[in-house]
Amino acid sequence: MLLDEQAVENALYSDERVRRQIEKHYGLKADIASAVEFVQEVVGGFNQHPSDIFRQRSNSEVFTAAVGALASNSRNWSTYLQHRDDLTKILGNLDPQAAKTADLRTVAARLPGLTSTQDAEAILAWANILADYESRGASYYDDVIALARHMGKRAVSQGIELPDEQLMLCMVANLIHEPLRRWDGPTLFKLPGMGFPLGSEFFRNLGWNGFKPDRHIIRLLDGWVPSVVEQQVPTAQALARVSGHNAAGVRTMMCYSLAGIAISPTANYSRTDNYIWLLGAYVEKKARTDKHGFGTYLK
Repeated sequence: MLLDEQAVENALYSDERVRRQIEKHYGLKADIASAVEFVQEVVGGFNQHPSDIFRQRSNSEVFTAAVGALASNSRNWSTYLQHRDDLTKILGNLDPQAAKTADLRTVAARLPGLTSTQDAEAILAWANILADYESRGASYYDDVIALARHMGKRAVSQGIELPDEQLMLCMVANLIHEPLRRWDGPTLFKLPGMGFPLGSEFFRNLGWNGFKPDRHIIRLLDGWVPSVVEQQVPTAQALARVSGHNAAGVRTMMCYSLAGIAISPTANYSRTDNYIWLLGAYVEKKARTDKHGFGTYLK
């Protein structure tokens, strides 16, 4: 079973109320003529295009990816877009050296919602970490690459093939927790303010290809393919061992990401994730699926 992208596109486009809401949230023109063009316009705006994960990224690019993940945390995308330009200016045009001196309350004011202060603190923590790298003439992403290569060697030593989309899961698991007790590889600063879903979003913002197992993704996968989620347990266990963090919660998150990959109709897993997320956020909401079921979106 694979996701039927056309069915998702039609669901997001054919209901005028849903279409107008998405147009408003994403600043789209009201004259987009087809469902596929409409959804591709939205997904393209997320700017999550899989690319070579071993290509160097500047500290500013890393900061941009972190801010994008944290600023969209627990708030409507339209809210983030409304404040994005102001936030960018306050953060020195996303230059970590300039951003580290930004006022916490001023940053938090551009991040409305229950997590505003928490997200602002995390953004400034990122700014300080990356500014320190800048002051030393070093690159945070070079350390990410070193960790990724070490993960690959660990996988080989355990007889595990590790494609990039599974490597991403190992990286997130390793970097969302405090230093691991039994870890023989490079140690990076942990991802400030990020659990598994936001950590996944951060890597996707950097061009990694994979799933962000947030509440919409988890709910729809549970409704559509619970057996596929369950089938991922052995792979998740192996990947958790490679990552150095074998907690049950980590393995559970990995299972959902792997299940999403399993039903993806193309190798662009970030795109499939965004299709499912949009469907869960705008059409197949919890109240609807609780009452009417999960719809027919697989083929």
